[in-house]
Parts: sequence; structure tokens; C-alpha cells
Amino acid sequence: SDSTLVDSHVADNTDNAEPVDKHSLDSWSHNHDSVARMIPELTRGATPLHIAAQRLHLECVSELLRRGAKVDLPDERGITPLDVVGELSPPQSGSVDVMADSLPSPDLTTRIENMKQRISGIPSVKPMRIRFGVGEDSTPSPDQSSDPSNRMFFPGPSSPAITLSNDFRPRDPTIVITPSSPARKVPSLAQRVVNELINRGARMPKSKVIVKHGGIQNQVTIPMTCLHTAVECQDLQLIEYLLENGACQLTWNSAGLTPLHLAVSNRLLESLRVLLEKKPSAPVVDARDWFGRTPLHLAVADEWFAGVSLLLEAGADVKVTSNDNQTVLHLAAKKSESQLLEELLTIPDTVKIIDSRNNLHETPLWCAVSAGQLPCVKLLLAREADISTSLPGDVTLLHLAAELGYDDILGLLLGDRRVTDLRNVRSKEGKGGTTALHLAALNGHEDCVARLLAAGCDIYSVTTACPYYGSTALHLAAVKGNLGVVETILQHDKNTLCFKNADGWYPLHVAARFGKKDCVRLMLLKGANLAATIVDSGGYKKTALDIIVYSILHPVSFLERIFDACIEVNEYPLNNPKCIVKVNYDVIQPLGPHRKQLRVLDSLLNCGKYAVQEKLLLHPLVETFLYLKWKKLRIFFFLMMLLYLVFTVSLTTMSMFYYVFKAQSLLVDTCITTCRVTLCTSLTLITLQELLQATRMQRYYFKDLESWVKWVTFLLATVVVLGRHPAPWLVHVSAIAVLMSWLELLFLLSRWPSALGFYILMFFAVAKNVVRVLATFTFVILLLGLSTCLRSLS
Repeated sequence: SDSTLVDSHVADNTDNAEPVDKHSLDSWSHNHDSVARMIPELTRGATPLHIAAQRLHLECVSELLRRGAKVDLPDERGITPLDVVGELSPPQSGSVDVMADSLPSPDLTTRIENMKQRISGIPSVKPMRIRFGVGEDSTPSPDQSSDPSNRMFFPGPSSPAITLSNDFRPRDPTIVITPSSPARKVPSLAQRVVNELINRGARMPKSKVIVKHGGIQNQVTIPMTCLHTAVECQDLQLIEYLLENGACQLTWNSAGLTPLHLAVSNRLLESLRVLLEKKPSAPVVDARDWFGRTPLHLAVADEWFAGVSLLLEAGADVKVTSNDNQTVLHLAAKKSESQLLEELLTIPDTVKIIDSRNNLHETPLWCAVSAGQLPCVKLLLAREADISTSLPGDVTLLHLAAELGYDDILGLLLGDRRVTDLRNVRSKEGKGGTTALHLAALNGHEDCVARLLAAGCDIYSVTTACPYYGSTALHLAAVKGNLGVVETILQHDKNTLCFKNADGWYPLHVAARFGKKDCVRLMLLKGANLAATIVDSGGYKKTALDIIVYSILHPVSFLERIFDACIEVNEYPLNNPKCIVKVNYDVIQPLGPHRKQLRVLDSLLNCGKYAVQEKLLLHPLVETFLYLKWKKLRIFFFLMMLLYLVFTVSLTTMSMFYYVFKAQSLLVDTCITTCRVTLCTSLTLITLQELLQATRMQRYYFKDLESWVKWVTFLLATVVVLGRHPAPWLVHVSAIAVLMSWLELLFLLSRWPSALGFYILMFFAVAKNVVRVLATFTFVILLLGLSTCLRSLS
């Protein structure tokens, strides 16, 4: 009655709908969502012809076309009824299951039907349309009617699941019926719908592709086409029919894929075979998607061997690049299946792209190395791929393999004769100025470090000042605490411990600063210098011992364990004659050009931590070292003691002649002159020796009471030598000078490791305590004396 309804569009008036209280619509208590699931979803702007074509309702399509429905009207997506054929096609199955939760409750159904009966007088029967699918071997019954009114009816209550077999099929035109007889091909339902639309003038979309500088500049994009749907559903008859009627294979769907791309991405082998059997042209086989990838790119990326073989047989071009300049070799080189790359390399054209670069300046060989695919690397090197290619910043393949820790690939690259000049290549300043050895050490790849050192890489090569502070590989390994790398480097060359970075820091100082205890321990056992001095950021000089004490947890026990590790005892106890003790003095006699043997002990004395000094100076390692040192240097001790003896005797003799004997004769004057000359000579030599001692011991020297006693003695002796005798005040100066000189001689004698020396030390220890007690009681005695005087005066 109304011809305009044929081409009417589905409208969406939800924006203009007036708000209605949902509780006022009815008074029933039921689940509204169960009803909502029964209502079909319609595309906005769709005509009845769109809806019928989407659902493959052939009779509805025929009726609408007979009544003048337009085949070229687009919906809101801009596509025609021909494009949406089969979009919402029924599932292909042999039986239909209707779940109870998708139907309204029996109580609700009864109420709805009773309401309709009261309103319209129509018998209370609720029609429910269900889509049925049957197997391909099903045949239609001759007496079946295609009347759409012939539907399945459901009574009130229903079981949880109703299964309808093929023997009780409803007369529904949505059923796809395929005859069992192979003699004649019956077109599918979708093909018949398409045929109806084409006969009425429907046109399939055409694509126009513009390619410029390797990238797609313009392409017709349609949310979907009938060919895309047929490919995805693997409707082979429909695919053939569409291709015979001029369907365009270059059109993109909403995902930017052509039908070929869609078949490859979903691994639809039969659909791909039918598309390629029509011998498509080169632009079709090498069509690009949104990202410029061809179907061959997708097949290689997905490692689909069957698809790759079909595309190569169809003449797919391996030289085509994607928008990011990726070739199929770039993609295949990253895959674990090397057979794929091997098959591609058999094509002669791959020689032209074997060294091509993508947007990241990577060649296929770079991709294989970055993915750690050793078989692919071997294949590319066998095909003479360029091994000397580098990324911007002079980053070579050795840098890449060393940084990622692929030691097997690194060994393969180092074995190539073309890589000889690349072993010590440093990257540019913006990349840190690193070599492959630096990157391997920084990332803790000890196997790579061992291979690079065995290949002759420069172990003393340094980075740029920013950001790695001009460091060697050992410095970088110490920063990260890579113990295995540190051990490998030290086994190769221990002298790297004496190499400074741009800030003047040794590897030991770096490891201690960052609290890498294991690396510090290993370096000390290998001969690192505990007394080596650096200048910190505040301008203060610090030894490695100072940094260890302040940067490592429990430094005393840590250093004790290191000292213990330097002493090895065989299986016999210490009191057994067969016991053998091996002592390694590398910790306190470190490596270096000068090998100053007492510098470590000096730094220990100057560290300012009494607990460290008390524990370590009494350690057997230090005691045995000092004992052996004493045996070598005791002659110097005796000479020093003789010098002090001469100094004391000459000072005492001269004072005696002046103030005790008081004789006036030539012999006395000669003795006084001789004593004066001897005193001046010995005093000069002793002063020089003490200056050297003060320079070596530094702050500890000035904290020692004996040092002040010595310098008081030297000062008084100088006054005695230069003073005009006899003089009353010189008598007291001479007496104090003589006393101090003999006291210093006792101090020196106490350094002799013998029983006499120990007794002297014990005497001084007791004397110190006595002096403290006397000093304490002096105040008490003075207080008592003053109080007594005051009482007597009163």
C-alpha cells in the first residue's frame, strides 16, 4: 500500500527520545533483558534490501527487487546491499540448539499473548523464528513450502535446550541446501542472492591505487565487500562467481586488507587457492594493505609455509617493500624457522635486496642478529650478506651481538675474515663511544667478553667522558657488579686494575663506591691496591680502604674474610710438622709500577677507624708480613738505634762537661767540640728521617705521643747546641733535653721485637696509668693544701 517503505532507511531516534519512566510501562515483574536479546540489531541507514541481503533471505530479496527496491542505495557506512551479502548469514550446522535462557519465561510469554488476545482478538500463539543449518548431504522435500509464514511454534513452558534434527526441518528459506549428486553444481544461497542483485543492476566496487615513493597515497576503502565476506566464509563457489563477474581484488575493507590479505591473515588455504587460480595480475598479487605489506609479507610474518608457496608460485615479487621499507627477507630473518628464509633465498631476485635497509637502517642480517637466529645468520653470511654494515653512530653488528649476549652469533661473526677491522670500532660520542667489549662487559655477558678478548679486542680501550666517564671494560663491569666479567678480564690481564678512568678512579674504587662486595673481594685477591688514592667530588683524597669503610656494609668483617682467604693451610693441623701454610700477600703488597710495600699499612693507620685498625693490624696476615719485613729491614733498625744512641750520648756528654765537670783545659774543649759536631750531625740525620716518617704516616704520625716527644727533644737539643754555655737557664734546658733523649731511646728500644721490648712497652703502659692517677689526685692534693692554709690563717 505504501511503495516508499521499500527503500526506507533504519532510523536512529534515540537522541530525540523522550525520557520515560520504565516502571510505568507495565506492572509485570520479569527480566526485560531476555526480551532485548530477541530483537535483531539493525544497521543504521540500512534499507530492507540491506537487511534481507545481510541475512541471505532470498525470497525477501526477490520480492523487494520485484517491488522496485533500489540496489545502489548506501547505508550509513556507505555500502550497498551487494556489499553486505552474507554479513549476518546463519551458522552452518546440522542441528539447531535453542537455549532456554534466550527465551522469555513461560509466565511472561503467557502474559504477553493474553494481552494481545484481549487487544486484537487473535489467538494467543507466539511465533519464534529460528535459523537452521543443515549438513551438505541434506536434500529438500518436494512438498516443503517456502512460505515465510510457515514457522516453528513454541508452547508455554520449554526445556533448557531444544534440539531439532534434520528430519523435522522447518520450511525456512535461510537453509542452504546442497544436493548430494556431484553431477551438477547447485549455487549456494549467497550466490543466488548476489546473482539477483547483479541482474538488477548492482555494481561491485572498484579500487584505484596510487603508489608514490614506495607508499600508498590513495586507496578506495569500503567497510566490507561481498568478496571479503565470501573469502572469510570460504564460500568457494561465490568467490569464483564474483571473480568471473569482475569483482575487484584491490579493494580494502575496514581493516585495510584486500581479499588476498584477508585469506592470508586468517590462513584460509582454500580461499587463497581459488583467488590465485584465476591467475591474477601482478598488482593484485603484490597489492598492499594500509601498512604497505603485500600478502607475501603477511604469510612470511605468520610463518605460513603453504601460503608462501602458493604466493611465490603465483609470481609474488620478493623485492616489494612495505611502508617502513621492510622486505620479506627482513621478516623471515627474525623467524625461528630458517627453512622459510632458505626458501626465499633460492629466488634469484633476493640477491638484489639481501643488503637492503628498512627505516631503522637494518639489513636482513641485522634483523637475524637482533632476533638471535643463528641459522638465519649462517644462511645470510653464506649468501655474502655485507657484514660491515653499521647503524648511524658507527654501531656495528659486533656491538649488537655483544649487547644482546648472543655469544654463538658473536663467535660466528668474529670468525669471518671481513670482521677483522671491526673488532675495536668505537661508536660515536652520542652512542657512548663504546666498543663491542664495553657493551658485553656492561651487560654482564661473560661468554661474549671471553670471545672478544680471545679475538684480540683492545682491553684498554676507553669510552667517551659522557655518559661512561672514559671507562674501560673493567670499570663498566665493576659499576654493574658483573662478577663473571670481572673475573674473565682479570684472568686475561691483571694490569687493568691499575688503569684510571677520566675522573681518575680505579676499578676497585668504582666497585667499592657502588657497594659491589664480590667484585671488590675478587679485585683485592687479584692484587688491587687498597692504598691507591683518588680525588672525590668534594676535592678530598680518598684511598680505596676509605671508600670500602664508608660504602660497604660491615667493612671490618668483610676485610677480615678477605685477609683470611689469603692464608691456605693443607689438611694437617698447625702443630704438625707436615703442615704447610701458603700466604698470599697481594692484598697488602698490591700491583703497581712502584709496589710500595707499606702503603697499605699506612692507609690502614690513616683510615681513622680504630675498630678497623684493631682487627686488621693483629691479623696473622699482617703479623707475618711485618715479621718477614722486620727480618729484611732490621739492619736499618739497628743503624737507626745506633744513630739515636750517638745522639743521646753526645748530648749527655756535652751537658756533663759544661755543668758537672766544669774543668777548663784543652782536652775538655776538644771533647766539647767533638760532642757538638757529633750532636749536630746526628740531629740533622734524625730530623730528616723523621720528616720522611711524617710524610709517609701522615695524620697518624701527629696523633702519636712519641712523635711529640721526639720533636721536643730535637728542639731542646738544638737550643743546647746553639746556646752560650754556661748559662743558668741552659742548665734546665740541658737537663730536660737529656731526659727526653734517653726517654726516646727507650721508646726506640721498645720497638725491638724481643722480651726487653715487651717489658718496656708494659712499663710505658703502666707509667701512663700512673701519670693519669697522679694527675687526678693532684687536684685533690691542691684542694686539701689550700683548705689547710686557709684554716691555719684563720
